[in-house]
Amino acid sequence: MKISKSFVLKGGAAAQTYLPLKQQRASVDIDLITSLKPNEIKEIFMNQINKLDFATVKIHKPKKFKDKLPLITYLIDLPSITKEEETIQLKVDILFEEIESYKVEEIKNKELFALKIENKIPCIKLGSLVADKLLTLASKSIGIDESRQEQLPKHVYDLIRLMDLMKIEDFNDLLFSFEKISKAEMRFRGISHELPGVIEHIKEILIEFAKVDIEDKKFKKLITDFQSAYVNRESRKSLQEWAIDCLKLNYLVKVIKDVLVDKKDNNERYNKFVEFKKEFEDIVKMSVDDKKSLRENLLKEANEKLKYWKFLKGKSEERIFLELKQLDW
Repeated sequence: MKISKSFVLKGGAAAQTYLPLKQQRASVDIDLITSLKPNEIKEIFMNQINKLDFATVKIHKPKKFKDKLPLITYLIDLPSITKEEETIQLKVDILFEEIESYKVEEIKNKELFALKIENKIPCIKLGSLVADKLLTLASKSIGIDESRQEQLPKHVYDLIRLMDLMKIEDFNDLLFSFEKISKAEMRFRGISHELPGVIEHIKEILIEFAKVDIEDKKFKKLITDFQSAYVNRESRKSLQEWAIDCLKLNYLVKVIKDVLVDKKDNNERYNKFVEFKKEFEDIVKMSVDDKKSLRENLLKEANEKLKYWKFLKGKSEERIFLELKQLDW
């Protein structure tokens, strides 16, 4: 099926196109953004796709429907490619967003959920995806609300993997979209939060999430449920690794604030971000003896600076390093 150039792939499905097949997580829906009008979308989905012999389309209205939510959801029943005589249901969320808030590219010859994408498909670029997914974490303002917090793990899962792929051009795309998306979301919701407040909301979620291996918080169950349902065994991580990922993402948020709020130089901040990642990777690559020595020093520092330092005694050197590092953020 060809996707019209009037639609742009975003969200989890878009994120997976940038990841190796073995790292891709499962997804039950596809997000598209468009500048088309509702009647034009209805023509495509109900009149064109619905006429195909193998597809059945219907409009979906969620139980907790919000009239102001700028989207239309379609459910498409398609033949299963793994089990004959069975069908699968594809949920397609079409969001009426300002496409100009994103950097977009056409993708081709990619593998998505073990399917090859042969036709060119407009897709949000990596940096813009990172911006969009980070902003979903701003639960107190423009992000996903309390009732949908089970979705948080999938965003963190995608974010850490996309972050590891970022180059300087992706970082610049991130900055471009972060500001534009946040302004558009605030405009739509009729709220007046300033950018520093939105950034702080993201940091609060990441800091809370990063305690998942220390305190038995709600995120522990959310992570377990998410990994069981959507992540293959080889790509699943321990709670400590999830905590590490959240702390690394928190540093990225700091760098974003440095540029967009404190008006520091893009390139200089990106280089700091690269240095941070290298410092972390150097610890990962250390010999056993070097790690033992580092561990003693880190725990000594933690004893001086952190009230909960004893909780870190059984953690990895990388975990302790990041817990201390964030004190400077």
